[in-house]
Amino acid sequence: MRLRLRSFTPILLLAGTAITCWAVEAAGLRLNLTPSVPIGLYRLSKSPVGLGDLVAACLPESFGTRGRKRGYLRQGSCPAGASPVIKHVVAASSSRVEIKPEGVFVDGQHIQSPAPAVDSKGRTLYPLAAVSFVLSPDQLWLFSARENSWDSRFFGPVQSSMVLGQVQPLWIIDPAQPDSLQ
Repeated sequence: MRLRLRSFTPILLLAGTAITCWAVEAAGLRLNLTPSVPIGLYRLSKSPVGLGDLVAACLPESFGTRGRKRGYLRQGSCPAGASPVIKHVVAASSSRVEIKPEGVFVDGQHIQSPAPAVDSKGRTLYPLAAVSFVLSPDQLWLFSARENSWDSRFFGPVQSSMVLGQVQPLWIIDPAQPDSLQ
């Protein structure tokens, strides 16, 4: 009998984790398990979103699918069954975003290093090519202070309608991680 229970342990742990994540999101909370922002529990707020705010946002289905396949996103309620990303808003309506070999610039100010060529598992990444554009009134540029974060450098601006709301940390594991814009 012990042998059979052991064989079900991984399945039970996975099911328990999935149920816990669903319950957390149903309660208006977000559990962040990635290093893009400090790992921990965040509260979702429907407050208006502005520059510098930390937000939870869904990605378009194609990027949700890619994020799920590569393990960047867990299962969630966004398109492609993906979880939302948690990132800072660094550009909005009428901001000029430029991607150059030196990094990302918003309205002429350097805000981010160039996108890495590979992810933490050594797989090739596909950042946006060098480009310059002005965000439309319904677009936001999402940013993480971590150099190797999967953010708008890879998926471009997101529609403001895809933003679920602001998130505020309730409990985080490592506050020394970058969690705000300097």
